[in-house]
Amino acid sequence: MKRHEVLAQIAAIQAPADSAEGMLYALIATKRSLDMTSQEAASMGIDTTELDTERARLDVLVSEARETYAKAKEKAVKDTQALRAGLTDPSRPVESPVIPQSSTAPDRS
Repeated sequence: MKRHEVLAQIAAIQAPADSAEGMLYALIATKRSLDMTSQEAASMGIDTTELDTERARLDVLVSEARETYAKAKEKAVKDTQALRAGLTDPSRPVESPVIPQSSTAPDRS
């Protein structure tokens, strides 16, 4: 199997973990934003009951997303282990079919 095919398989296997990680980070960012908003509103004497309810709901969603990400990442690591072992030099870039052109500009005199 060609190197780029192996790398494509690895990327496909890792996609669910990458997606789960993105969701986790988005929920964490939303939670932080709501935490700051709640603190600011409370310092101005504004009722934060509804906001605090949403923050509590986000706590649950973050916990669920964290668990989903951990499971997906573990599966991706296990499922890509054999593919990675087959790569002779994982740091080597994928071969490009593009032939680089000369870096000198043509003489237009």
